[in-house]
Amino acid sequence: MILINGVSLNGLIAVVAKVIGQEIIAAIARNAMAGKVEHEYIQELLNVLGIQSHINKLPNQLSGGEQQRVAIARGLSHQPPLLLADEPTGNLDSKNSDLVSHLLVDTCKQLNTALVMVTHSKKVALLTQQQWYLDDGKLTQI
Repeated sequence: MILINGVSLNGLIAVVAKVIGQEIIAAIARNAMAGKVEHEYIQELLNVLGIQSHINKLPNQLSGGEQQRVAIARGLSHQPPLLLADEPTGNLDSKNSDLVSHLLVDTCKQLNTALVMVTHSKKVALLTQQQWYLDDGKLTQI
């Protein structure tokens, strides 16, 4: 039995799985130490991001878009009030960039998580409520 501050992670580890899930387990363990682990939330997060069927795969068995969705799940798994995303779609083709950027923005809205995202893509930036432009060290709202 795995206990962190008296909270059992056994059932959660079985749900999240052993390979891809390990990327998420570290964040879940932080929650367990703080005394909050919400199994339903983690299950919902995996389903919303469409990675539930990939939890037993190794990272090299995932597409770039799937790897980015795992990173989003890892970032959101401990229910942060704020998520910082630096070029979350920078290494993706346009199809996966659209999918991942929409999932990131929509999931943050759904979970009431503030999102600060840095991107070179105007298309991705337009998905957010506010856009700012940095030029020669000057930050301007668009």
